[in-house]
Amino acid sequence: MDPINHNHALLLDIISIQEYVFSSNKLKENIGASHIIEHELFKTALEKINVNYKKVYIGGGSALFTFAEKPLLYDFLKSFSSTVLTHFPGIQLAAAHINNYSDKEFKLSRTQLSQKMINQKSLTPSFIHLPKEGIFADCPQSNQYQEEKYADLGFISHSSSVKFEACKRAQKKRNREIDSSNFVFTDEIENFGQEVDKGYIAIVHIDGNNIGQQFINCDSEQEIADLSKQVKSFATDSMDDLIAEICTLFETKTIGDEFVLPKDKSGKNILPIRPILTGGDDVTFVCEGRLGIFLAERFIEIFEQKANQGPNEKSITACAGVAIVKSKFPFFKAYKLSEELCHEAKKASRSGNHSWISFHIANSGVSGDLKAIRKAELKTMDRSLTMNPYCLDSNHPNSIQTLKNRVHHFTREGWPISKIMELRDVVLTSESSLKLFALEQKYRNRTLDVNSIWKNDKTNIWDAIQLMQFYPINLLKQEVNG
Repeated sequence: MDPINHNHALLLDIISIQEYVFSSNKLKENIGASHIIEHELFKTALEKINVNYKKVYIGGGSALFTFAEKPLLYDFLKSFSSTVLTHFPGIQLAAAHINNYSDKEFKLSRTQLSQKMINQKSLTPSFIHLPKEGIFADCPQSNQYQEEKYADLGFISHSSSVKFEACKRAQKKRNREIDSSNFVFTDEIENFGQEVDKGYIAIVHIDGNNIGQQFINCDSEQEIADLSKQVKSFATDSMDDLIAEICTLFETKTIGDEFVLPKDKSGKNILPIRPILTGGDDVTFVCEGRLGIFLAERFIEIFEQKANQGPNEKSITACAGVAIVKSKFPFFKAYKLSEELCHEAKKASRSGNHSWISFHIANSGVSGDLKAIRKAELKTMDRSLTMNPYCLDSNHPNSIQTLKNRVHHFTREGWPISKIMELRDVVLTSESSLKLFALEQKYRNRTLDVNSIWKNDKTNIWDAIQLMQFYPINLLKQEVNG
């Protein structure tokens, strides 16, 4: 193969990865679907290709290939799409190709491919399944047809069956990667150690800032291939380090007695976290609700350390959305909320090259988008009861550290929970009531700076109260003292 003659290029893109991965409320399906996307789809499809091609890069659900002749491109696409349809039902592919590709004019060629891909996606139906004949009952796991019997679940769709089987392979792979032999991952949403009926889980969605622009700025095939490998490495290595850190926290009992890990059948401790998507600049994991904000922070801190080593000089940052919901809350709905929260954080990050985090605790069902939720639950008299999102840079005026300091102030002075909750109600009344409340606390050796309660018609009092409930108190004390 002479790469100079490879002037036919094919760009493949997986459409709606999030919908494919998170549309089910079964964690097993979420895990299996992500394993297919990150480890199996391209590998399986490429093994069945019988034509000559050149791989430029694969990453983030996208791939670029080049060919010496147009018929080879068509044969490749026919074989690839056929494998996807038969082996991985439910996955949608979009394809764009050009016949004047040049590696010497890589940026121009990729721009042409990207524009064609945008046009192609606009013409792609919302969802594609192989046609069925007759009348089929609905699958209880998906919106598809019942096709085959699977274990004790009865008849389910082939798509769900494929995901469940992939989950088994994913669990084996993940558990082999844990450094400590005392811990295992779960594939059940109820096994993170939270209370059975009243417990919370956190869905954390993290997105690197301006990573897409870095791909656009690539001037050569080698540069984009290297960047794709680097981004994947940053994310996977950061998650591995986070898992190792969690194991250490529990082995040394640093995290606190309020966290009790369940055990599997072999007596190993079940980790309170399960990574779902980790193969690119978009990372998603689910964990015990009280750990969501802390683990989101730590992942971003680790990610930044790895991504900004060498010549990058603190150029790469990330944002997180943390949706904390009841264990039985619809998973896809919770994921969409975490996505919206992450988007809110990314919007704040545009004013400077910082990492941000936005969180929301849903004590009951939520209706509407994030803006509607905030208006219904956290608005009063045109004032906001949240200061989300928060910056991870401690020097920023609205940093997460400022919020932690608020919590530490309450605990250091021994504020009873009843008085903290009373303060939450007082901030909703008048300034005179707030001053009177502060004066009452003064006689009990508790201080309250009335002027710090509201800033630009926003308060972090409610956020601080939530942080007290949904952050490991031992780790919070260490961070503030440190």
